[in-house]
Amino acid sequence: MAKGSNQKLKMLYLTKIFMEETDEQHPLTMPQLIEKLKSYGVNADRKTIYMDLEELRHFGLDIISEQEGRKWNYYLGARDFELPELKLLVDSVQSAKFMTDKKSQALIHKIESLASKHDAKKLQRQVFITGRVKTLNEGIYYNVDRLHEAIASDSQIRFKYYQWNVNKEMELRRDGQWYQNSPWGLMWDDENYYLVAYSSEDGKIRHYRVDKMLDISLLDERREGREEFKKFNLPHYTRSLFGMFGGEERKVMIEARNDLVGVMIDRFGKDIIIVPTDPDHFQITVNVAVSKQFLGWIIALGEGVRILGPDDVVEQMRDEARRLAEQYLYRKVKNPKVVRAETAAQYAAAFYVRIQTMAEKYHIPVEMELDEHDTDDAKHIVIFDDVLPVATGRLFPIGDDTMQFGRIVVLPQYRHQGLGSLVVREAEAWAKELGYKKAVLQSRDNKVDFYEKLGYQGDREKLIYEEPFTCVHMEKLL
Repeated sequence: MAKGSNQKLKMLYLTKIFMEETDEQHPLTMPQLIEKLKSYGVNADRKTIYMDLEELRHFGLDIISEQEGRKWNYYLGARDFELPELKLLVDSVQSAKFMTDKKSQALIHKIESLASKHDAKKLQRQVFITGRVKTLNEGIYYNVDRLHEAIASDSQIRFKYYQWNVNKEMELRRDGQWYQNSPWGLMWDDENYYLVAYSSEDGKIRHYRVDKMLDISLLDERREGREEFKKFNLPHYTRSLFGMFGGEERKVMIEARNDLVGVMIDRFGKDIIIVPTDPDHFQITVNVAVSKQFLGWIIALGEGVRILGPDDVVEQMRDEARRLAEQYLYRKVKNPKVVRAETAAQYAAAFYVRIQTMAEKYHIPVEMELDEHDTDDAKHIVIFDDVLPVATGRLFPIGDDTMQFGRIVVLPQYRHQGLGSLVVREAEAWAKELGYKKAVLQSRDNKVDFYEKLGYQGDREKLIYEEPFTCVHMEKLL
């Protein structure tokens, strides 16, 4: 038999045929093997192929031969990766947010080469799990490689870090200044790669999303923070964070319904101590970086879970609940009407707004809200939305030419529509009509900007403490 042009590559091509074209459902007969070798420029007969198959088996390939009637079939049996394992790898690559679509497809194509071409088609069907949010940074592979290189060589790194702006443009943080850190490890959390590094700037362990790092370079300086990282518990750190958003770490006590125990174990680990509180509920105490993401996670679990302590974390949850209520329950004022209270019903309307707003939100007792200044000399302004009182303010004289304003409040669901400003302007107009030259008020420290825009002045450094608020004295000439 004449030798083919690639006769010396016979064993390699035979291996390639078995790897790419055969599996248990797709065997090849001896004539088919001979024909396929011929297509590669290799001539062979049955006798030599029998010997070649024995050599491949001796080398470690699981060449299976099975008789079917009068013919024999041949295929590659066991592979380094079984098909279910390859499907798992493909789905993991496809779902990994830290890889771009382009990189994901390239890596999946390489994974397909580990199966026969017939099984590769089954893997391709797995790829159709699309629509997931993926990173847009093509340099993620090289970033990971560069960071591993820095860790292995005990080198500090510098890099730039970006975020997205509302125009969907990459915007460098710190106005494009370099970050310099000592890299100590990489972790994968919430489907993103993160660098864990020591910052000499503030002496803390910090984390950075690898796909948002640019222009990473190794420095000649040795890493710092070795002792800090030795004390650093990475599994504990990732369990305490929610979506890798930081916050002050606290021991938080949570009560939950029994059917949510799996959720808690999935989130905080199996080593949490579960204490039954009644037949239907249990309690855990866990270390958590308290952030809006953590509070949002609690809210998303619904009425079956609540935070029991500490008190300041409970108060943060109350504030977040109020913020959500205000953000999503605002009602548009349709027919505002400003009234200078004269009747008992109109005074009652002013007190209604004050009690609804202050007593409920700040737990101020009614006897403290209705104070010694609520006398016959006090005047009240009420804004009605049709028949419902929605905002109010109080003014009373404190001298021959000065009027004090206060108790200026708007029902939470009617805020951000200019009603507070409307109350102040009406109070100023009323005071001027009565001959007063100056208006004074005690602004809560978080409302100073609001009053400054209306022309009031005050010294932010001189604070007045009026339980439960910290206030600033402000004045305006009328």
